[in-house]
Amino acid sequence: MNIRSDFQPLPFELKRFLEFANIFETNNRERWSHLKNQEDFRDVYLLDYADKEPLERIYAIGRDLAVAMADRLRWFNYPDYCPSLTSYLNEPVFRTGWIAQLPELYEISRLAKEKMEELGGKTPWAIGQMVQLFDEQLKLLEEVARCVISLKSSELYRKEQGVLSIQPYIQILNAINRVGKTFERLPATYQDKDEESLRDHILLALSTNHEFTTLGEVFNKNGKTDILSSRHGHTEFIGECKFWHGEKAFLETINQILGYATWRNDKLAIIMFVGNLNIKQIIDKAVHSIQSHPCYSLFIDKSDETWFNYKFEKDGVEFELAVMFYHIPRT
Repeated sequence: MNIRSDFQPLPFELKRFLEFANIFETNNRERWSHLKNQEDFRDVYLLDYADKEPLERIYAIGRDLAVAMADRLRWFNYPDYCPSLTSYLNEPVFRTGWIAQLPELYEISRLAKEKMEELGGKTPWAIGQMVQLFDEQLKLLEEVARCVISLKSSELYRKEQGVLSIQPYIQILNAINRVGKTFERLPATYQDKDEESLRDHILLALSTNHEFTTLGEVFNKNGKTDILSSRHGHTEFIGECKFWHGEKAFLETINQILGYATWRNDKLAIIMFVGNLNIKQIIDKAVHSIQSHPCYSLFIDKSDETWFNYKFEKDGVEFELAVMFYHIPRT
């Protein structure tokens, strides 16, 4: 699919919309169709009305959802329908449609599961598969909702609202924060990953913003940085990824990243993966210990529940340091 030129570079979230649209389309053409026509779904019609009604709704609403989202998630690419990102995000599907109806959709799933349990062996096999597919689509809808929130903080959307351009450093930190929260939402997927693998996921997300060149393991001053993002030849960001191994190791990480920085590269971040069960206890320790660092200057603010911003000063140069914590309990 050719992407409209005025949306280039395409925000990461819109790329995900295209992926989600393909999944919904496959569900409609292959999975819903197969379960209805090629399996034992027809046996549902042999049940009493009170028994079959909640089961039929799974198919009727689940397939309608697949058809609608396969279509609507691609609409951003058609200027005749959506001349701007703002007009696209104002579409009913995002404000009053399927996404707004998620609580009701989960209730439909719950009632169908209750009925299946009540019917026991009388439930057609296809119904169980349809309920599973229905729930998968609701999870996709949740991801769509998160993407909509993220798009409303994107550079493209902010420009349309007349908001001043967001600083490159903040753009990068916002992108990292989204990836970190993905780690937390899917712990089983990421809990066995090492620092390098988790860093590579962050690099992949940052690389979708073609405004920046983002690389890993790059020499800068006194060592190799985990993440380095540059724009027009200027380094905009240096990041270091670590698992939490205690306060001493945390303070050494601050020394490490300050050792990579120069007076021209003053925007830094430590991305801390916490494998301990009690992340709040770890954050309290880190926030307390950071003030004991000899280069600590000032606490600026808190951008999110686990994202803290500081100023440090070394050799007469002031640095901004974001410290971001993400909970990935280890097995």
